[in-house]
Amino acid sequence: MAEDDLLQSWKEIAAHLVRSERTCRRWETEFRLPVHRMDGSVRSSVFAYKTELDRWMDEILHEEKEPSSVTSRPRRTKYMAIILALSVVVVAALAVVVFRIGRPEPESRPSSANPTLAILPFTNNTGDESLDFWGNALADLLVSDLSQSRYLTVLPQDRVYFVLRDLDQFDGGAGDAIDLEQFASRAQVENIVVGNFIRAGQRFRISATVRHIPSGEGVVLPSVEARSQEEILLKVDQLSKGIKNQLLAPVDFTGRDIDLDMGSITTSSIEAYRYYIDGRLSLYNGRAVEAMESLEMAVVIDPEFAMAYSILAMCYRSLSGHEDKAEEALSRAFELSHHASLRERFYIQAYYYRTRGPSGWGPYLETCLEFVRVYPDDAYAVLFLGEIYLWIEEWDRSIEILESTIDVHVSRSHFDYLRRANCALGKYEEALAVAEAAPAERYPFQYSQQLVLNMIYDRRFEAALLEADKMLERTPGYISALMVKGDIHYYRAEWDQAEACYRELLNPVGVDWKSVRSHHDAMLRLANLYLAKGQFERALAILDQVINEVAAVGEQRWLSSFHHEKANILLAQGDLAEANAEILTALEQLERRDHVTGMLAALHSQGMILVEMGDVGGAERVADEMKAEIDGWFNPRLIRFWYDLEGRIDVATNDVGRAIEHFERAVSLMPHQYHHDGDNHAVVYTALANAYYLSGDLARAQEWYENTLSLTYGRLIFGEFYAKSHFMLGKIYEQRGMNAEAIRSYHKFLDLWREADPGVPEIEEAKRSLVALLD
Repeated sequence: MAEDDLLQSWKEIAAHLVRSERTCRRWETEFRLPVHRMDGSVRSSVFAYKTELDRWMDEILHEEKEPSSVTSRPRRTKYMAIILALSVVVVAALAVVVFRIGRPEPESRPSSANPTLAILPFTNNTGDESLDFWGNALADLLVSDLSQSRYLTVLPQDRVYFVLRDLDQFDGGAGDAIDLEQFASRAQVENIVVGNFIRAGQRFRISATVRHIPSGEGVVLPSVEARSQEEILLKVDQLSKGIKNQLLAPVDFTGRDIDLDMGSITTSSIEAYRYYIDGRLSLYNGRAVEAMESLEMAVVIDPEFAMAYSILAMCYRSLSGHEDKAEEALSRAFELSHHASLRERFYIQAYYYRTRGPSGWGPYLETCLEFVRVYPDDAYAVLFLGEIYLWIEEWDRSIEILESTIDVHVSRSHFDYLRRANCALGKYEEALAVAEAAPAERYPFQYSQQLVLNMIYDRRFEAALLEADKMLERTPGYISALMVKGDIHYYRAEWDQAEACYRELLNPVGVDWKSVRSHHDAMLRLANLYLAKGQFERALAILDQVINEVAAVGEQRWLSSFHHEKANILLAQGDLAEANAEILTALEQLERRDHVTGMLAALHSQGMILVEMGDVGGAERVADEMKAEIDGWFNPRLIRFWYDLEGRIDVATNDVGRAIEHFERAVSLMPHQYHHDGDNHAVVYTALANAYYLSGDLARAQEWYENTLSLTYGRLIFGEFYAKSHFMLGKIYEQRGMNAEAIRSYHKFLDLWREADPGVPEIEEAKRSLVALLD
């Protein structure tokens, strides 16, 4: 390089960049500013080249108005993390803007006409099977490289795999053996890259063709030669530039686009990359243990391989009992995310914050907003952002975001989240339309699942049961169908049939997280079934078993919810001291995990327990704590928990009129029934009904107890309220002189609790009332 291109000190480097020396030193650490040292040691004199610094500014900081990277430091606060805005054209100091997390408006997302592209596995024409891994590795490297671009929409490699698997073409293993038109139609891309590689001595020649499927045209790119396997990593950049030039011509975006060197954003180790590819393929095939072993080798060989740590964390999270390892791997990926491409950096950081639970929702939302702003067509970016809006009950926003790419690189979660958001708004037909739009060849049960849910919401149980049986005929043992079939029998009070379905789910095949979770879900369904029958001791025994199982495998993230569930059953049983002990255990675990939404729900239960114990002052302190948490939280709709608890405190202090006002506010903030694992409508409905009953307004009390009976998933996890609503309706009908209706209600209650634990006071009262009415 020319002598005038050389900068020989931090002072000269800082002057060239128009930044302080301190900022430049930090940029070297955080953003890999291209600074060299005389002898390679940290303390030696530094030098840099102006051309390298200028190129780095173009690539990393972009031009004016281009987005910056999301900082890689975690934020554990309820405020937005710092957003970096670095400008090249306009020389300015670094501006740091801190703003309160609340309900941030996403920036308008430009409609994109980016070329869509898939890269298929390359064909190994060397005759050496030991080189087969390069077929997938070359495709993966090109995806990583080209995905940096803001002007291309590149199909992620996991999506490529799943499309090939769905088409039963994955074993073909190479682009020249694949029906490209069929693949393009299924993957929803217009351009496909196919290629091959051969070897002459130690040299490798890599050839690729860009095919535009609608026109049938193909452009053969100049071959790339590498003198060794190690050099292939360096040649990928050359190949990807050729692809980009074909797809983006005649407009030259390359000067403004993001295109870092491949060795700097993946790994420079061939062996590490080989293990990484093997691990990803194993994970795609559902072999999480094999994937884990391969990825562990990858990060041993290259301890700074960020994406390998990220995928390894997924493996750990998919296997029960690996919670600590998952945390360690993901934290390491987060720390190293500056080594990944910008797109992958966003992904790693979003995934990291996502796994923090509610305490990470702030930076998760911020990261997702920035991810979508930079890459508006990225399926994961849109999915993550739609998900966080679903979590904070911004259902309209969730739908708007998710619908923006529903026709591009769809995933099952896209449809699941869209369906759930529509259901929460009471738009059940819209949810069904979403399910119907899902490609049946990829998601054969989306429509059937939503159809049966809609039938359940409408209480068309016979039709729903037929639909569940159809799913089981197509796929015997299908977990979701068995679960929903058990739910239907549960709602029809067909206890034995419901129990049979739930027990069939207790022994799922496999040891992965989903299988273990399905087992625990079935256990919870059984506990709630026994609760609905008035069998509190059996329900508690199930919860104790689940708690012991979860503790044994070390899945701490589940324990708090099970202790909370046990506290609710003890409250329903009337064992207030034990209920309070269980809820305190749940709160301690939730506080340790900084799980805000879980804390709010548990505090609500604690307040209910304290009211029943006669500790009104304690309940008021809990209500104050809840209010303070909700006021600083993302989702103001959660104030419904506070209104409900305040209403219970009002009842305890004999202010029934005010209690009704509070309960009605709580009801007004309830979503529609939307979650297949249960909603909590029954708790609030029966509280309002009881307040009307205490006020003497029997007609309104009757209305709200009947509303409770009309619930399905709104009462799934609070089965005792359904039976007790029949009991209370018997009392109301009796007091209103509606004796025939009272007799029917008492009979229904006693039938529901015919196998209940002895000594239940409502049973004795119902029997006495029934005898008096029948005299």
